[in-house]
Amino acid sequence: MSSRAHDAPAIPMGTNAEVAARLLEEAAGFFSTLAEKNEPLRSELGENASVFRQMGRLLQAEPLGQSEGRTHGALAGKLLEDAATFFRTLASAQPAIDRQLRENAEIYAYVGRMVAADPSGPLGSLDPRGVMGD
Repeated sequence: MSSRAHDAPAIPMGTNAEVAARLLEEAAGFFSTLAEKNEPLRSELGENASVFRQMGRLLQAEPLGQSEGRTHGALAGKLLEDAATFFRTLASAQPAIDRQLRENAEIYAYVGRMVAADPSGPLGSLDPRGVMGD
């Protein structure tokens, strides 16, 4: 029997870039699922999914790289902030899952700020007072 509380599995966090890449892939999957179910927005959501997926792969391959004069961390951070905004907007229209969407938004926004500031740093390595927007 494990001595850890509630026998919860340990979750390796990794660097800001690794966590951000996972969130970008999750967001891509979310946008793909929405695209399948929403004909009027299918093209836009499909494009979002593609951009998020590509950025996640680029961030994994070259976390300290640059594209078009901006760091991959900054580009990934912007996309995660955009996803957070989308989740907040969606939350107001979906009362049944409002809380979960708002929690997701806060996580995406936090990781977005972390990866933009320090892609190679361990998640949570910056002072949260300067990152959480409080």
